[in-house]
Amino acid sequence: PFCRHRCGYCDFTLVAGRDDLIDEYLVALDREVSSLETPREVDTLFLGGGTPTHPPPAQLSRLLELVRRWFVLAPGYEFSVEANPNDLTDDKIERLADAGVNRVSLGVQSFDPDVLRLLERDHTPANIANVVPRLQARIANVSLDLIFGVPGQTLISWRDTLQRAIYLEPQHISTYGLTY
Repeated sequence: PFCRHRCGYCDFTLVAGRDDLIDEYLVALDREVSSLETPREVDTLFLGGGTPTHPPPAQLSRLLELVRRWFVLAPGYEFSVEANPNDLTDDKIERLADAGVNRVSLGVQSFDPDVLRLLERDHTPANIANVVPRLQARIANVSLDLIFGVPGQTLISWRDTLQRAIYLEPQHISTYGLTY
């Protein structure tokens, strides 16, 4: 449930600016899931709401190892992780892929710099264009999340965002109407 910054539209329970709590959270999560007593097979595993890719690589690996220890992926599984474009270093992408993540839902939101600023996003259109091919090289299923209905957003800007998203050839695009 950790993020660098809480965006004004975010509806998730999360902690921003308190990375000092990540290790304690991982200990608590380990304690909670160990109450299952035995690992469980799952068809779908989804990490998100907060940004699971926010923690440093070593803590991200601990999270992924913990989850994989208790949730065994069934044949044909989907293991999806939400991500912020700025969080995805090559090291983190490799750790995700090595842990069996086969879908990344990337919080792009827009390719319009003005819309990104209004949404309080910390990435740029260039960051998105840089990270998507690096993700696609290791993880086959990349989804782009986009937001429409942003104050001041024009139809031309929205169309440009959609075209730029399609140009990157993701496997899926999700669109969400802005709700504060």
